Amino acid sequence: MAITQLHQLNQALFDSRGVCYWACEYLSTRDTGAWYNWNSKDYAALRTAATQFRQYTPCFNWARNKRDNPQVTIANYNANANPLPNRRFFRVAMYFGASPMPSSGQNHEIMCVTGTGTSVLLFDPNSGFFEIDATGTTANTNKEALEHYVKQDYGNDCRETAREFVYRNVGATQ
Repeated sequence: MAITQLHQLNQALFDSRGVCYWACEYLSTRDTGAWYNWNSKDYAALRTAATQFRQYTPCFNWARNKRDNPQVTIANYNANANPLPNRRFFRVAMYFGASPMPSSGQNHEIMCVTGTGTSVLLFDPNSGFFEIDATGTTANTNKEALEHYVKQDYGNDCRETAREFVYRNVGATQ
């Protein structure tokens, strides 16, 4: 699996507990966000924007100020096709932590943009921007590649696992 780090985020620089949803919101809806106007850009332009984004301090400051505001409910995260449709922007809620997942449910948010085939751009507020491609691996789809990478990134032991991914198909990119 090819994993390209587009820009690493050093989370240790930010007090970012509880802000992953809002960091994703900032990057996709604020005019200084890397993926602002995502619906008018193609995969290559969104990849370039991810590579060049450096405004993490304003992003996380904004997110901390929003952390207690209501979020889109998980019930709206219902796009679980495999593979994920090409050229789409997704918000992804997931659970990260000890087994079993508590009744409170998913506790982390990431974003992805699908290209064609098995390529995916990923933003994780804990680690930054990445490009994933499953070509030549056992992952047959973009969704399998994304989930495999995230599970590897967070570890997959009995104490901390990433699972219970649910997707919200926000819309089409160019």
